[in-house]
Amino acid sequence: MINKEKLKALVSVQKELEEQKNKFSELKKQFEEQNKELIATISERQEAIAEIKEELKDEGLQEYEELEFKSKKLTGGLGIRSKTLIMYDDVLALGWAQEHKLCLKLDNKAFESIVKKNPLDFVTIKTTDSVTFPKEIKID
Repeated sequence: MINKEKLKALVSVQKELEEQKNKFSELKKQFEEQNKELIATISERQEAIAEIKEELKDEGLQEYEELEFKSKKLTGGLGIRSKTLIMYDDVLALGWAQEHKLCLKLDNKAFESIVKKNPLDFVTIKTTDSVTFPKEIKID
């Protein structure tokens, strides 16, 4: 049998939680109203950072190319991260894996590991580079 005291305790705690959530929501609204200029400034700065980072990503990829892809460490501590994308038709990959007695169900991770070393006709391997930002940018 369900303990009625526990049910009462549950209802009581749920009611307290709802009251606290309402209080929090009201305080948050007051804070946002009192600090709307600060919040707007923060939002503007975040947008500016995002725009500048996009420009720097393009410049970083250009610098990487100018360095003839030899160094992934760029000006200001920015870096390059290379990612290999492997694209293939799942049906063809499963057929290949079954033909080579590797599985009954395609293990994508194992398959991709194999085709990185031994490319197949129906697999496209593409490496993409992206610029990374350090926590602290160093300007010489």
